[in-house]
Order: sequence, then C-alpha cells, then structure tokens
Amino acid sequence: MVFAATVTAAVAGFAGPASADVQIQAGDFNQGDAAQFTFHVTNTNPNSKLTRVEMRIPEQYQIAEVYPMSAANWAPQQTMLPLDEPLTDRHGGEVNEIVTAITWWAMPGVELAPTAKDDLAVSLWTLPMTGRMEIGIVETFADGTTANSTATVAIGPPLPATDDENAAAGDEAADEADNPASNLWWMFGLLILIAAVTAFALFRQRRAEPAGDDDDDVPPAETVKAVKKTATPASPARKTASGTKTASGAKTASARTAKAPAKVAAKAAAKAAGRTPAKAADKRIRASH
Repeated sequence: MVFAATVTAAVAGFAGPASADVQIQAGDFNQGDAAQFTFHVTNTNPNSKLTRVEMRIPEQYQIAEVYPMSAANWAPQQTMLPLDEPLTDRHGGEVNEIVTAITWWAMPGVELAPTAKDDLAVSLWTLPMTGRMEIGIVETFADGTTANSTATVAIGPPLPATDDENAAAGDEAADEADNPASNLWWMFGLLILIAAVTAFALFRQRRAEPAGDDDDDVPPAETVKAVKKTATPASPARKTASGTKTASGAKTASARTAKAPAKVAAKAAAKAAGRTPAKAADKRIRASH
C-alpha cells in the first residue's frame, strides 16, 4: 500500500503573493521499518532566490538514525539533541543523541531561482510506531523572508515477517534443538585455544628471564687464583739437629747465628788480626833486601 503525504502551508513575510511548496514523495512507509523521504522543493517566491530549507523532526518520535542524503549544490547541517536514555541503532550500537532538524544550505551562486525545483532526501531508521508523522518545513529566501509549512506522512502498520524469515528462524531453532552438544564443542575449542595461548606466553616469558642468583655466587677466575694462593696451607716446621727450619725446610738466618759459639767468633777474629801484621812485616823485609 502507498501512503501519501500532505503539506499544510503557513506563509509569512513575503512581499508579494507566494506560497510554500515542499512535498514528500509518496511511498510505502511502515512502522518500525526503515524509510527514505524525498522532498520536492519548488521556489514559489517570485521575488527572491531560495537559499535554505529546514526539515524539523519532533523529538517525540525518537528516531535513532536520521541521515541527509547528498544533493548537488546543497550542504546539509544536522541539529542534535542529547538523550536521557540511549537508543539502539540498526547494528546494536548505542545512540546517545538524535537528530531534531536537518538544514540544507544552497551553495553560493547556485541558489534556487524563482519557479526552479530540486529534490532533497533523508534516510530514517526506524519509523515511529504511529499512524502519522508530522515534519516541519521552513524555507528561507535571499531577501530574508521565510515560509513555514508542515508535511504529514501516513505510516502503515508494521510489516509481517516474510515466509523466508520465518523459515530461517525455524531452521536455526531446529538445528540448535537437534545438536545440543554443538555449543559444548565450541566452548571446548575455545578453552583449548586459551590454554595454548597461555602456555606459549609463559614459555616466551621463561626464555626472556635473566639468569638467576646462582650465577652471582660464581666468583671470577682472578678471585679464584688469589684465594688458592693465599689459602695454601703452610708445611709444618721441622726441628733438626742444626736448628729450626722454616716451613719450606730452609734454615733461617737467626737460627744459624744463634748456633755459632761466641769463642769461635772470637778465635776467627784473632786469627785474622794476627795474619795481617805478619804479612806486612814480610813485605818490609823483602823490600830492604
């Protein structure tokens, strides 16, 4: 069924006779369904170019997604309203603000001349659960005048689910009923994957760890040599007939000195003293001859 749209105009500020002319193309519109509204715009002001067209959507409709479609020579602008409670978009995301107005601005030099026409479109998801939807239209002209109107769109009841959709839903439910263990296999596979990833991470971490404290207990080679040299136990001193020897077996100088008798030392000194004068006298006798 095709639901038509009607436009009620309330014109204000024109210098001459004129009327607003913005109509929505008729189409199949259903509650809870996506839709595209196409506005047929005609400049019926004989005295000035049309520079701006604004479409106002009452916030009571709570439409989650409203997008202006691209149009040559026009630049769209959206007016947003924050929500106290978020809505859900068609992809399951969260919507925290809605569009309450879309304004199309004519590009400089290409404004809509008197009697000229153009189309402006907007996409909506989803249509409200109401039988009729009213949209405010405000036209602004180059001479500063405006024209206000209301476009009323009839919206049909929600569409019933198609046979294909019902069949697909039934098949999915049947598959789940016939294979109750399928979900368990999926969970089992997921657990195996998690375990494998965890084991790999631990292996990498173990290989990346620095050497432990055991390496710190090993002294360098130089230290080992010094310790060995210092820690070599001394051989016990041995007492011999000639006196006390050192640890290595050598007789010390102090031991030898203590062993020599005093008379031996004195005799050696006297002998040396007596020998020296005799040699001197012998030399003088030989010289006299």
